[in-house]
Amino acid sequence: MSGTWANGRRATAVPRCRGAAAGIASSDAGHRQMLEEARRQLDTLADLGGDFLLACSNTREETENDRGRAADSLRDLAELATEREMRVGFEALAWGRHVFDYREAWRVVQQADHPALSLVLDSYHVLARELELETLASIPGDRIGLVQLADSPWPRGQDLQALSRHRRAFPGDGELPIERFMEALGRTGYAGPLSLEIFSDALTVMPTGMAALQGKHALDSLLASQP
Repeated sequence: MSGTWANGRRATAVPRCRGAAAGIASSDAGHRQMLEEARRQLDTLADLGGDFLLACSNTREETENDRGRAADSLRDLAELATEREMRVGFEALAWGRHVFDYREAWRVVQQADHPALSLVLDSYHVLARELELETLASIPGDRIGLVQLADSPWPRGQDLQALSRHRRAFPGDGELPIERFMEALGRTGYAGPLSLEIFSDALTVMPTGMAALQGKHALDSLLASQP
């Protein structure tokens, strides 16, 4: 579903599959296994009517710290997606084993250099690590495939994965500087979809319709505050 807000920006629920992870292969056999799993993910995505596969950075302890291998994996994944007229986005998880910073994810995407591959930005993963935003503002908007928005309590000193899985909040309902993230994003020229990415124990007990209305109100308020 999608909607157009007063300032012309769109918030969209994007049919996609999450789960493919770049850099999981530490051997040729592992690489082949990753590609086979990716084929199944893409088939499921086609069944759902989607065209965008989100690949997250790896969290496994045994993952090699090898940007070249990660770029090669993502390039092969993007080529599989191209065969199906689909696209792939790469996202750095804040607790990733080696890629936990959007700047490193962007370097990997650049090195992979495939037209079907783009960067995915999640405000939580960027702001929870208190990363600078000048680099984000310099990324060309057409190389960003999707932007996910979420707030949270102030994360310093907390387990970032546990906080993300249980206490994310709608924009404006937490303590992250979402407005600064949006200002930097605006400087990229990005004009694609905005997606709420909210994992919250509180929302699991809330009626779905009420949660959806709260989410829409939060997005309306955030977008209305942007120049």
